[in-house]
Amino acid sequence: RLSLSSIIEKCRRISRDPSFHEAAQWKEEQRDGKVVGCFPVYTPAEIIHACGMLPLGIIGAGNLIEIDQADSRVQSFICSIARSTMELGLSGRLQFVDAIYFTSICDVSRNLSGVWRRNFPEMLVEYIHYPQNMMSRHAPDYYRSELDRLKTNLEKLAGRGVPDDRLRESISLFNRYRALMRELYRVRREKPWLISAEEAYVLVRATTSLPVEESNAMLSEV
Repeated sequence: RLSLSSIIEKCRRISRDPSFHEAAQWKEEQRDGKVVGCFPVYTPAEIIHACGMLPLGIIGAGNLIEIDQADSRVQSFICSIARSTMELGLSGRLQFVDAIYFTSICDVSRNLSGVWRRNFPEMLVEYIHYPQNMMSRHAPDYYRSELDRLKTNLEKLAGRGVPDDRLRESISLFNRYRALMRELYRVRREKPWLISAEEAYVLVRATTSLPVEESNAMLSEV
């Protein structure tokens, strides 16, 4: 059983690693293991996990790397998350990633998927289309069809289908993860002296690079 300080230090190391060694090592240790990059936010990680793959949070690299090549592909005035994410790819730090999912969180994210597909044609690149009118009676059917499309493409990448019970298991694991995150935020809100903002940040950031089972066990300890 790790102490809180040991867990925080581990998460600090993971969150400051722009080459994602934890995720790359996971792939090496798995038979036919595949890693799917998830640009923040709203990626249905449950489907990725149910397919036996590792959802990997791709959230840029902050000031951990120099922007050297990305400015030749995207405008220099767009956000650092998008620019440093592009730099991660162009610098070879994401060579072990098999697919990457972009979501419609902003105009940059929407267009970055096309830029990524052009520069990394060997990688499965998905752009997730969400219902624009959440109040429409057609929104649930539309969103389900989009999730079915993503699931079908992931099954092709995995080379096998995903049974419903496996999907339910993954949903349960990620629901537990979100519940633990809500508890972490509650502690920060009600008793902020127990855990600092920086410690909470590295916990959240590190868990985007780890299997959800490991993240849940670690957060439970915290």
